[in-house]
Amino acid sequence: WSDTLENIYFSEYYIHKIRKIRVTDSFVTYFAGTGSGSFNGDNSVATLTQLNNPLGVYGDTNNDIYFCDCKNHRVRVVKSGTNIGNTVIGTGSNSYNGDNMAGTSTAIVSPIGIWCNINGRIFVTDYSYVWRYNLNSGFTKIIAGTGLTTYNGDNIPASSANL
Repeated sequence: WSDTLENIYFSEYYIHKIRKIRVTDSFVTYFAGTGSGSFNGDNSVATLTQLNNPLGVYGDTNNDIYFCDCKNHRVRVVKSGTNIGNTVIGTGSNSYNGDNMAGTSTAIVSPIGIWCNINGRIFVTDYSYVWRYNLNSGFTKIIAGTGLTTYNGDNIPASSANL
C-alpha cells in the first residue's frame, strides 16, 4: 500500500515486520514489529509491537495503516500520527465465535487479506470468511463464507459459498 506521500508499506511474513520504503530518500525502514513472532499486547509503539507472520497492508483515507497479524489471529492498526499499534479485529483465539459484535470481541482465524473503502469500511479475508468491519460502529459482519473450505461452486449467494 502507498500513503498520500507515496511511501510504500509491505509485510514481511517470515521476519514478522511491516516495512516502509520512504519515497524521499528510497531507504527501507521498519514500521511495525520487532522481528519476534509473538504477541506482546496493544498500546505500544509500533516498532516494539510483536507481530506473528503479518500479511496484507492497507491504509484508509486518514493514512491509518491496517494489517493482518496472521498467526496472532488479529487485524492491527497504527493510527496516523500516533505510531501506536492496536488490535481492531480479533481476540487472538484460533476459532470463530460469530459476527455482529465489536471487532475486538470477534474471533477470526489467520487473516490474510485486507482492503479499505472510502465509506469507512475495512474488508478482511481469513481462513474461510470475508468480513466487513465498520470503522464508525466498530462492529464486524460476515459478508461471505460458510466456515467450510471445500469448493462448492460459483454463482451462488455469498453466504452459501465455501471459501
